Amino acid sequence: MIDAQAKTETWNKMYPPGTLVSFFGPGRTITKKTTSPAAVVRGHPMVNVESVGIMPLDRLTPEAGSLKEKEQVRIYLASSWRNEQQPGIIRLLRERGYEVYDFRDPEDNGGTGFQWTDIDPYWQRWTPSECKRGLQHEIAKSGFLRDKNALDWANVGVLLLPCGRSAHLEAGYLVGQGKPCFILFWEPQEPELMYKLGTVVLSIEDLLNQLRAVRPDAETTRDKGTKPGGSFRRSQRRRWS
Repeated sequence: MIDAQAKTETWNKMYPPGTLVSFFGPGRTITKKTTSPAAVVRGHPMVNVESVGIMPLDRLTPEAGSLKEKEQVRIYLASSWRNEQQPGIIRLLRERGYEVYDFRDPEDNGGTGFQWTDIDPYWQRWTPSECKRGLQHEIAKSGFLRDKNALDWANVGVLLLPCGRSAHLEAGYLVGQGKPCFILFWEPQEPELMYKLGTVVLSIEDLLNQLRAVRPDAETTRDKGTKPGGSFRRSQRRRWS
């Protein structure tokens, strides 16, 4: 664990006073210019030095690539319900012109995606046979088809760590279809050999650079899946604060 002094020293070196930074987390995004980045970092929930929750905006602009090119890049962001940075990553990518599927709000209307608690609040106590039966529940079938359609619709994958088995299966499915998959993490993680199937990126800046280089071919650009809730372009026009 990195102590507070190390955080302060690291951030002061990376982002000198006056750096324009953006803080994003569950439910909101804040942009400000600070005279002491490290001091603000300590007061924010996302305090890991490696965290992409604090991003130097002046290093990310201007954004290259036309809107038309970006609209051809359809992203499935695979992660965990427990990953608090997922909503901020979704908002940032949409603000920059990309269409992104949000498993937490698949209908793009403020609703919620599939959770096992919708079937049984004690699902974590299931036996193997109960797990098998649970997969046949109508709620599970509906949730699976919704996410599966989005996987087929997407032509680019982003695996946001840390995350669990479901997200890794989704990333593997995308890779198996020949779609580029970017594995984003900045906190210490166990090494995984099969991450060589994708492209490891260590920051939002790196991810955006990789996305700008993506040129989906005719096969992956064609809609193969149904986008839940209609077009995600509606979300692209939102102004977040």
